[in-house]
Amino acid sequence: MGYIARLLPYTVVSSYLETTPIIGWDFHIRGLSVWGTQQDATINPALPADSWIIQGRGTVRLPGPILLGLPTVWSRLRMVVPGRTEVASGEIGTRARFCTLPRLAFPLEIGLDAADKAPSSPDSVSPSTPVTAIEVWHDDTVPCVH
Repeated sequence: MGYIARLLPYTVVSSYLETTPIIGWDFHIRGLSVWGTQQDATINPALPADSWIIQGRGTVRLPGPILLGLPTVWSRLRMVVPGRTEVASGEIGTRARFCTLPRLAFPLEIGLDAADKAPSSPDSVSPSTPVTAIEVWHDDTVPCVH
């Protein structure tokens, strides 16, 4: 993370995961906020980020020739990223993962009042569901079921 910090200005942003403080560095690139964290209360500049969260208004190039404009909606995401998809809900919200993009997750903005009705399959997600971020994980800890 130190290498990127030498190239681009950033702000330090603190957050919490349950009761654990999490520090991240927020880089602003062409209308996008790119927040990197090591999932800890400190940042070691010599180590890579464990995860990045990209949000804002702009275009992101995904692996291969895929261009995705943010923010977007579920139907548009499905058009630009075809293939097997998994949708899972948990403490930090509902996310979609594509088997062809194993280290990426796409948070789906499902209203809090709909949490008990969170989608369990890609086909049950409304086409107009907002997708406003991309999460990039250093390690793919949950293999995609084929």
